Amino acid sequence: MRLPELRGYQYEDLLGEDPYGWSFIASHESDERRVIKVLKSQATDESFLKRYFKTFSDTEDPIKGTVQVFDYAIQGSDSATAVSTPFFGWKSKNKRWQVTSMKRLGNLFEGDQAFEVVRDLAESLSNVHREGLFHGGLRPASIFVTGDSGGFQDVMVGDFGQLLMGGLQYLEAGDLLFYVSPEQLGDGDFSKGRGLKWDVYAFGVIAFQILTGHLPRLERLQQQCLKHGEAFSTTAAISYGSFTPVSEHFLRQLEKEKPVEWPEDFADDRMDALRSIIQSCLEFDLENRPSCMVQVSEAIDLIWQGEQDEAVESEEVAPERLKNVSLTPVPAQIEPLPELEAEPKPLIETDLETKVSPIAQPSAIESNVSDEVEAEEVAKTEVVETAFEEIDGGMIGDELPDHAEARRSKSLEAIELAFRNRPALKWQIMAVIAMLCVIPLGVLAIKNYQELQAVEQEATIKTTKLQASVDEQAEAYLNELARNQENSEQLKSELDEVEDSHSRLLGEATLARQILRQTQASGDEFFRLVLDNRDTDVPGFREKRAAALTDAQKHYERLIEVYGDAPDFIISTANAYFYLGRIYREMGMFGRSLGTFNEAERRYVALLEDSRTQSVEFIRNLAIAKRALGQLSAKDGKYAIARHYFTESSRFWTEARAADSELSKEAGVSIHENSLSVVDCEYAIGRYDAALDATRSVGAQLLKLQESDPGDARVIGALAHSFSLGGRIMESKGEVELAKEAYQQSADLYAQSVKLNAAAEEYQLGLGNSLARVGLLSRDINKLKGAVEILGRVVVHHPFEPSYQKILADVYGVLARDQRDGGRSSNAIELEHEAISILRPIVRSKGLQTPADVLYTYSLRLAHLAELLGDEGDFDESREPLVEAISVLENISQRDKSMTTYRRALARARGLAGFACLKSGDKSGAREHLELAKAEWESYVQANPDDIDAEQAVRWTTDQLRGL
Repeated sequence: MRLPELRGYQYEDLLGEDPYGWSFIASHESDERRVIKVLKSQATDESFLKRYFKTFSDTEDPIKGTVQVFDYAIQGSDSATAVSTPFFGWKSKNKRWQVTSMKRLGNLFEGDQAFEVVRDLAESLSNVHREGLFHGGLRPASIFVTGDSGGFQDVMVGDFGQLLMGGLQYLEAGDLLFYVSPEQLGDGDFSKGRGLKWDVYAFGVIAFQILTGHLPRLERLQQQCLKHGEAFSTTAAISYGSFTPVSEHFLRQLEKEKPVEWPEDFADDRMDALRSIIQSCLEFDLENRPSCMVQVSEAIDLIWQGEQDEAVESEEVAPERLKNVSLTPVPAQIEPLPELEAEPKPLIETDLETKVSPIAQPSAIESNVSDEVEAEEVAKTEVVETAFEEIDGGMIGDELPDHAEARRSKSLEAIELAFRNRPALKWQIMAVIAMLCVIPLGVLAIKNYQELQAVEQEATIKTTKLQASVDEQAEAYLNELARNQENSEQLKSELDEVEDSHSRLLGEATLARQILRQTQASGDEFFRLVLDNRDTDVPGFREKRAAALTDAQKHYERLIEVYGDAPDFIISTANAYFYLGRIYREMGMFGRSLGTFNEAERRYVALLEDSRTQSVEFIRNLAIAKRALGQLSAKDGKYAIARHYFTESSRFWTEARAADSELSKEAGVSIHENSLSVVDCEYAIGRYDAALDATRSVGAQLLKLQESDPGDARVIGALAHSFSLGGRIMESKGEVELAKEAYQQSADLYAQSVKLNAAAEEYQLGLGNSLARVGLLSRDINKLKGAVEILGRVVVHHPFEPSYQKILADVYGVLARDQRDGGRSSNAIELEHEAISILRPIVRSKGLQTPADVLYTYSLRLAHLAELLGDEGDFDESREPLVEAISVLENISQRDKSMTTYRRALARARGLAGFACLKSGDKSGAREHLELAKAEWESYVQANPDDIDAEQAVRWTTDQLRGL
């Protein structure tokens, strides 16, 4: 089947493969790249695809948030269904195509962006559900993220019509099983709105994965499946309309993991609300889920609208605060410090004040406390020094005013006199002045002291609060450490359980594989016996054997489909190809048999190249497969290739005999049979002398084997075959007497083989063939009748061996001539009808592939039948077989122009046809056939001037034309 052709598209490259088909990059005549997906017919339903293609290709009223369908083509007789959609992606520097699907980008979204992607996805699916449609196969690979003109992203949903449901012929698992709902895996019934709830569940899984980075269920199973890679992705989820054990295993695992656990609590109510919605979508029971995505989308929009309203309100109250918002997250367990009262701060308070970051670490906070205490001590010193500087700069040291200058001298004299009369007065005055100075200083010192106490008290409060914050953070850190340790221990316990479970599953899987291999080995042995024992006289055995082969064909085709290239079943798959090739060959499906044997050969050779998988059985099977390939090649006329295969078969039989002495006898006979097959090829290409020498050599060796074991029917049969081949070669060389002797010896030997094993039809066919050849060469009617009796009984069971049908038809032809010569035309006509009925199915089924000698015999029987009908006066009826005979002879004459025998038979048939037309009153037809016959005869006579009958035929046609 070829790739579908869409007008205006040119395939560029394979983008990838999934369970539903193959995606190709294609260039469109509009100079843009698009994706053409070629869908697998067994994995899709045509009725769904037609409806979805029509809906999503509507450009007038498109469904928002869905991928547009540009063009599509429904499956035809020689091409698959295909659909064209946009290409969301680019080509990287290393020439690889990158797709912007949720499968690739899903883990990159965080925070508000993740919320927005989930909301957009819900809105896109709700638009689809509003139209009464559902997806049924939603997974990250079918969701695409693209940029819009505003710098944000758009979420587009595609791959509609590619769903998992009951009734599909064959569907691979891929990653689809991780996103389908339990009831979808259970029965695949999408009626009564269940399909909408499938989408709700799949949305919940994908949304959970976007927000948390992992699956809500089946996470561990997914990791195990990823380890197996391609082997798992190509495993069947649905086969022959039913869910496979793989799907059933996923359903059982889902039932074990019903509760959904979120990794941690979200920091705000908005995300908590979104989590509740997703939790409802993931309900195990579909009755507890929202009925469709419209409800889910509206609920998410309410959360989104509430957030936008809060943002608008906050902007109206204090827009200037937005400028100072820090993007640094603040841990919930640390409270910011309360602001100090807004009153004027003295110098010491101003110097002491520091800002403490609410997210500071404990060591940084302690450092700030030490700095503040040191600052307080410095401030105290500065206050005292400042106070004394103010005292020194007062009025005590200033000069007196000018108007007191006049009385100054008198006062000074009086004071000086008083000081002299009273010496203690000076000190009394100095004491008073000192006391007057001490009072304001004391007041100032008391005030400064009070202020210092207030600062110390405030610093103490701050220090206490800082210490409490440090203690709180330390306690939170210790609690978190304890929780982490507890979680670590729990995780370790779970990992141990998983490891134990994994080991147990591996053991069970190994046992299951072993049982499966043993079961197939038993089946192989049974079907080998069926194939090797085809000849028996037990009533009803033949029919039961045919039914068993039909069952075997289905059995091995299914095994090959299931095993694939699985490394655990390499040997089993090779054996399956081997036995299936033998079955195809016996059932006449030679093309399939050739391809299947080729695959078996390739796998056996690979097994023998590995020392770990070498086996005598493989060598024996490979030898048999090589011989079968040689026989099939010879049927196609590829004699050089056939000789190579026969030689290879003998080489492997030699290896098998060397490896196992019990195979010596079987291998020896098989090698001689291969040599006789090589002789057949030499004879077919016209190398008669080489073929005759080889036949005599093989016959001599077979005579020695017969002497060592005179009762072995197979050895005697091979020897009989060698004499039969010798007879054919000598007959072709014109040595008729020697040919008759060889055929007679062959008949005698075949008769011995039949006595030893009467059920072996191969020997009966050989006996009948040899008797027929002797009878034909010697015109011995009794031998010909004996040949008819034998061949007529056996040939019917070998419809795919035209050489035996040909010889039987030749025998019937000779017997018919004998009856005609005896005046019994009616008996002769019946015999020719019998001969034609034997060959006609072969000619009609094979057409141009029919061997030329079989076609030649068929044309002779038709021509002789026409002569017999003419003898009876039925000239009009005789024209039909003559027309068919002329057509066949024209065909083989063009195929091999060197065969003058074919040209002579054609000229004779045309002459008979012209005579029949003349007798029927068709003079124009008679003239046409006679003119062609005359030209054919004249050309033949020029090449064969010694043929007297041909010269008479030229004169006869000339006379007939002159009479017209």
